[in-house]
Amino acid sequence: MHAHTLPSRQGLQWLSNSFRIYGKAQVRMPLVVLCYMAIGMVMLMFGAPGLLLFFLLDPMFSVGLTNLSHRVDQGVKVDPGVIFSGFLKKPGTLLALGTIYAGVMFVVFLLALLLFVLAFGDAPLREFAELLEQTGSARKDISPEMFASITRLFQITLFLHIPPSVVFWHASILIAWHDLPKGKALFFSLVGCLRNWRAFLVYVAAIFIVMVLIPNLVLGMLAKFAFGLRGLVAVSFVFMLLVINLWCVGLYVSYRDIFATIDETA
Repeated sequence: MHAHTLPSRQGLQWLSNSFRIYGKAQVRMPLVVLCYMAIGMVMLMFGAPGLLLFFLLDPMFSVGLTNLSHRVDQGVKVDPGVIFSGFLKKPGTLLALGTIYAGVMFVVFLLALLLFVLAFGDAPLREFAELLEQTGSARKDISPEMFASITRLFQITLFLHIPPSVVFWHASILIAWHDLPKGKALFFSLVGCLRNWRAFLVYVAAIFIVMVLIPNLVLGMLAKFAFGLRGLVAVSFVFMLLVINLWCVGLYVSYRDIFATIDETA
């Protein structure tokens, strides 16, 4: 296993290639990603146990989403079932990797809550907790201000997740496509990212513009024009769908450039 060292401009190329592959997919990739999001939403309906299960299975879904990107790039016809292709190879090792990932995400979420409270106070969190405790006719609708607070917390969590993701970024693919044990997969994922930290820095900056700056500007403008909560949620959902699509393609294109060969058999 050899990790290539790439120039910093490759980070922009990854984003460009992600959009290119996404364009080739037409409606196929968004439909599969919608299935993935629906599965995640169903799990989250079960609260903390569902969230834990989602993190445990995340490496398997990551392999499925990367298989999706690879097949779209190769012009192979895909169907929604590709999202489960990551369950077919090395499921035990991937589940062990998911256990480690779940522990990391627990720490990340605690840090995100701490930073959110330090920056914005605990009033939004208390208000949201009270809203969740309400039932039936007593439940109030989420206000645009509350929705903005939830979005900020989500964004803080997302960016705190970036440093540990360096270790996990290609690990699931290296397990499923190259039969590496989880320790070696984590090691080579870390080495590949560290050798290309300049390219990843450019890539993260580009994603930040697409994922945070542009959505916040759009949502801020819509809020000023009294667009309404449902409209804000709809626009946020579109941006989230785009981000998840770019994320799964980004896994594939960065792996392809850093590790060169693809042994996808799932």
